[in-house]
Amino acid sequence: MSDPTAHDAYRRLSIPGESTGVGIELSRRRFLQALAAGVGSSTLMGMPWVDRALASSGVAPLAASDRILVLVGMYGGNDGLNTVIPYADPDYARRRGAVAIPASTVNVIDASVGLHPELKTVKKMYDAKQVAIVAGVGYKPADFSHFSSMALWMKGGAPTVAPGSGWIGRWLDEKSSNVFTAVTVGQSVGLHLVGRSQQAVAVGSSGPTFGYSTDPATQANVERLRAFASTSVGGWYDMIARTIGKQLDVAQVVGPIQAAVPESTAGSSEILAKMGTAARLINANIGCRVLDVAWGSFDTHANEIADHGTKMKQFDEALAAFYSVLDPAIAPRVVVMTWSEFGRTLTATASAGTDHGSSSSLFVIGAPVKGGRYGQMPPISGTADRPDATVDFRSVYSTVLDGTLGAGSSSVLGATYENLGFLV
Repeated sequence: MSDPTAHDAYRRLSIPGESTGVGIELSRRRFLQALAAGVGSSTLMGMPWVDRALASSGVAPLAASDRILVLVGMYGGNDGLNTVIPYADPDYARRRGAVAIPASTVNVIDASVGLHPELKTVKKMYDAKQVAIVAGVGYKPADFSHFSSMALWMKGGAPTVAPGSGWIGRWLDEKSSNVFTAVTVGQSVGLHLVGRSQQAVAVGSSGPTFGYSTDPATQANVERLRAFASTSVGGWYDMIARTIGKQLDVAQVVGPIQAAVPESTAGSSEILAKMGTAARLINANIGCRVLDVAWGSFDTHANEIADHGTKMKQFDEALAAFYSVLDPAIAPRVVVMTWSEFGRTLTATASAGTDHGSSSSLFVIGAPVKGGRYGQMPPISGTADRPDATVDFRSVYSTVLDGTLGAGSSSVLGATYENLGFLV
């Protein structure tokens, strides 16, 4: 069977909004259309129906010491060599040919490597020592299927960890009693956010839906649904009733966060809209510890210079918008981590693109980061077109779990992996 596209692979490795998972209640997507413009949690209090929803959902503000993780999935295989560029190595231009970035345009960070020309915000934050570049990330032996590689990254951990569960999902199983602890900004929940008993909640990046409006007709219907949700007769009826109750709770918690959405984060690109939503949910202080953003595709088999350049520009703009919306009082506790299921080949295709590769580079960004370079850039002077990974991706997870989420990473990942030391 042929390898599915990146979009198809993600769809197969996620729970659509209307589906049901074992041990997990029916999806809450239809009532989870949340946006906000920096509305603080204090604004939510005092509205009786919001207070009730907050209590029902187990929502509690984060502790002052709690850090927040924002995951940015670059699905399809981001080209690490054209993101973090070994511009000073003459073999880079020779091997890459039509997809090489001219050295004169690179955002130089030291005598050997630089960033893609569009990564201006990332460069500025790197100069402020708030960006860790982790090079050579992947796993061995490499797999070049979108589905297989994405599944491995989403599962995370040793082969012995629970099948069908993801690394953030297993952390939720151990740590969470709040429906908002992990939120994915999108229409479905990826495997990495699904545990054995807990999962992230999906929040769309468009306006609020039924349950939020305070007009009498809507609220009358809400009360009828709440009466249904409070009645127990057993079996499927009770599962559906509980789910409807939670859907209403979530809608009424996040609805007031909607407000006016600044045009700068309203959706000139998918990633910009989603990052703006993530920032506003963090500002609301409703207990979010993990925000997930799925985005792609980076599967640049042709016309890579233009297509990848557009993606880099969109990411950089989204990162700038995220920090412009994020509450400055919370920003020192936020860590942004990018990831992609694999990198790209060293040599170009006949269509001026690249094929599926192995290792790649990723960013860890934020005030808690010890800025600098980690790992090893892939060797490009040899004969290998897909150099092996030098950093196990689960070491990145281990470092993030222990340094951001306060977790025992060995328990979540099922084994002990190296701490790479990029977090304060």
